[in-house]
Amino acid sequence: MNKHSKEILDLSRLTEVQIDAETDGFQPRWDNTILLVAYDQQRTFVLTSDGRYLVLGRPLQETLIKFANDNDVDDYIMRALYGMIGQHKGRGYIAGNNRLVPTHGKTNTHVAYYMADCLDNHFHCKHRDMELATFVSEGQAYSVYFDTSAQTFSQLIRAADRVASLQLGKLTWDKHNFGDDALEERRGVRTFHDGQRYRQDCHDIRYAVMMELLRQTCFEYCSEEEQQQAIDKLKRLIKPDL
Repeated sequence: MNKHSKEILDLSRLTEVQIDAETDGFQPRWDNTILLVAYDQQRTFVLTSDGRYLVLGRPLQETLIKFANDNDVDDYIMRALYGMIGQHKGRGYIAGNNRLVPTHGKTNTHVAYYMADCLDNHFHCKHRDMELATFVSEGQAYSVYFDTSAQTFSQLIRAADRVASLQLGKLTWDKHNFGDDALEERRGVRTFHDGQRYRQDCHDIRYAVMMELLRQTCFEYCSEEEQQQAIDKLKRLIKPDL
């Protein structure tokens, strides 16, 4: 049994926990990490999938940027997908069933990021006014106190699930178009209307991603009239039936 498995990790008291190692040799991945949080302004704390407490010698945001680059999770795509569901704060790093989910918006000093596939359950601990979550990895359970509200915690995990659903639906439709019987193989998806929904979502995703790229690269140099012309052109290219 891992020596930390019976502890309740309180992220508001990280300086009091026993660190197993300080290292620059650990690279967080989907399969080796449970959570990431700032240890201080210059370092990142990691709870690994095998239960170790590590401190990395770079700030949390740098760790997240490297994680996104290594795992091909593009920021502009996350912005577009989260924008589609109306969630503009608290964006995670989502690749289908792989979901690194925040507990707040990224500028919040208490923000932590956790792997949703490891989350077993969570509830609000009233006497601490904190969210207590349990994660299961490699047969061991780890309990963590997060300094966040039950509403925010639940809202952000639901948003991550919705983004993942959009991605997986697009994957299903793309595989279908490439000659794979994904619509037949996907459990419970066998109707014409299911296929049309995925088709529409794919159009919407392409439009949202291109719009985000336009916003980030061009719109600050364009007049309102030029912006509208670009939007109309984009709609005609991606949704010619409109």
